[in-house]
Amino acid sequence: MKNILFTLLIASAMQVPFSANAQTDAENILSAKNATDVTHNCYDAMRFLDKVSAEGKKTGDYLLTEAKAHDCKSNKETAIYYYKKYLELQPSSDSVKKRVAELSDLVAQQAKVANQEAIINETYHYEKTRKGKEHDRKRKHNHLNIYDNYMTIGISGDLALGGANAPYKHGITADYTGGYPIIHKHVILGYSLTSGCLFSPNLPWFGQVFSMPASQVQGVGLGLCEGLYFIPMAVIVNNRKLSLSVGPKIGFNFYYTPEPTESYGGAASFDDGSDVGLAYGLRGNLFIGDLGLFIDYSTCSVKSVSAELAGVSYSTPVSHSMLRFGVAYRFDSNHRYGWW
Repeated sequence: MKNILFTLLIASAMQVPFSANAQTDAENILSAKNATDVTHNCYDAMRFLDKVSAEGKKTGDYLLTEAKAHDCKSNKETAIYYYKKYLELQPSSDSVKKRVAELSDLVAQQAKVANQEAIINETYHYEKTRKGKEHDRKRKHNHLNIYDNYMTIGISGDLALGGANAPYKHGITADYTGGYPIIHKHVILGYSLTSGCLFSPNLPWFGQVFSMPASQVQGVGLGLCEGLYFIPMAVIVNNRKLSLSVGPKIGFNFYYTPEPTESYGGAASFDDGSDVGLAYGLRGNLFIGDLGLFIDYSTCSVKSVSAELAGVSYSTPVSHSMLRFGVAYRFDSNHRYGWW
């Protein structure tokens, strides 16, 4: 008898947890149903469903409630999964079949829209990338592409190299240049227009021309220098950041050298205060970004000036050799000749 009572007590003790657990699963599933169907609180429903035991999660009530909770949270693909698991247990549920069909259509439509958006984004990215590359090419074309037509504007400080035969020691020159490619990537044909003022007159030279002591030379104004050159230049370096070219120059120079306001000899004068002659020299351009540096040497074929004193003409040596150091800004020419 005692053995029978002991056995019954053990069995009762073992059944209590299962009954309590089953009751708890049922309560949690019911609470989840109320959360989705009544209060539409998807997160509360999921919280109650998470408390259901592993055994409880195999029941049709759990599967249907789990499906509705995910449906509530717009987790369409997960909801379809649980609806289908429920239909394995209850294949005759038309309402669930209808909902599965509706969600499947929505998923397919979303996939289609996502695919279209991906195509649009890919196309947009491609166009943006292509335009970016074109912009980069244009920037490269606009910045330092010495292979194409270009122009520069600049200014230089000038240093006379003629020594005692130079009418002026220094000058400032405005420089306008351009270039056209004649041998692809290797040679450009450049041109240069210059206009400058000469100052720091060499008083001993003026005294020699006008037969007077240098200390008595007064009123010598600014001299002028104009030039036109053609410059075939070899391209040594050319990339997006750096451009270097150098070459000989040939053209014409015009120099104006004024007379002093007073000549104490009284009779000495220029036959012609203007010198025009063939000019030649060298030029080098270095561009970093849009800004450039250049160095330019030129000399002139005019080697003497004529003056007259007391009816007697005589010549005085003159040198118009100049070394110029300048800065320039480079930009594309607006004229395209379609060589490339």
